Amino acid sequence: MLRSPRALVLSAAACAAAALLAPAPSFAAGYGDVTGKVVLDGKAPDLEPRVEKGAAVKDAEVCADQPVPNFSLVVGEKGGIANVFLYPAMPIRDIKPELKDAPQEPVVFDQKGCVFKPHAVIVRTGQPLELYNSDPVAHNVRFTSFGNPGINVTVPAGAAPGGGKGVEVEFNRAQRVPIPALCDFHPWMKANWLIVDHPYAALTDAEGNFTIEGLPAGKHRFTVWHESAGFLDQALTVEVKADGTTELGELKYKLAAFKNLK
Repeated sequence: MLRSPRALVLSAAACAAAALLAPAPSFAAGYGDVTGKVVLDGKAPDLEPRVEKGAAVKDAEVCADQPVPNFSLVVGEKGGIANVFLYPAMPIRDIKPELKDAPQEPVVFDQKGCVFKPHAVIVRTGQPLELYNSDPVAHNVRFTSFGNPGINVTVPAGAAPGGGKGVEVEFNRAQRVPIPALCDFHPWMKANWLIVDHPYAALTDAEGNFTIEGLPAGKHRFTVWHESAGFLDQALTVEVKADGTTELGELKYKLAAFKNLK
């Protein structure tokens, strides 16, 4: 039986629509994890606190009750550097299927003792970021990024996680580098947020350790970034093994690289 031209057009359109709705095929020859440690090659500097105990600052009864640490370079007992961001230098399109969707569990960002906690944050596009304030004084959070609505909100005193009424925000556009979040009420308060549209970014912990899970097997280049250095490396090349863990060992950087220490 002959089919009319209109039926053929409708059939072709239906096939095209089905192709668009079908899951994207995976071309990776497996997936693997990467671990490593970012280390200071040399002696850690002795940095002065941002705020001394008893200093005459705004809301001193809270903000100067204890010294406010200097987070511009945090080095662990064995030389590991905290708060280092590692993320792909080029987009990775072949994302492991179970990691494609952004987590719906929110990232919690608090203000306690006139300090942002945590000091460094990775949040994915479409993932909630909840702003809180555990202090008995008001704070604001100001953050500006390309392609996303600006944030400049006051978070009321006592709006603590788990009970207080925080402020929820989301982002729809990834950024190339981490961007500072600031409090205008207390100018020493600063954190760094990296907005990504993939699951392959990591932050070093207090001892400099990091893990990136579920990378497609093969060769990838990574950016290594720290607030007091900017780009520590923009071409860290990693050969990811399928179905296993690729251990990078120690990535060492000299103190001279951290040229923006304050």
